[in-house]
Amino acid sequence: ASLSWRPLHLPSADWQRAALSLWIHRTFRELLKEEDVHLTYQDWLHLELEIQPEADALSDTERQDFHQWAIHEHFLPESSASGGCDGDLQAACTILVNALMDFHQRRW
Repeated sequence: ASLSWRPLHLPSADWQRAALSLWIHRTFRELLKEEDVHLTYQDWLHLELEIQPEADALSDTERQDFHQWAIHEHFLPESSASGGCDGDLQAACTILVNALMDFHQRRW
């Protein structure tokens, strides 16, 4: 039987602080630059769309806050050469809509 990992208790503020600490940590930022582990905005969207709400460690509100933070603080300002959107909100929205369409088509 497959066991899904889910923390027994992780207060929202602690979770947000931990996620922010990870994302801004120098070693993690350097790791993101590695070709083999690099996560593009499009790849990240595809992974996020696969998350099952009933198995998510985050509440809906926490997940939405994380999405807004990741998009505005990481993927939107990141260069397109690095998998981001070059600060172009229209490009970010286009990638988002395309990811949603791809996800929907795979489901049907």
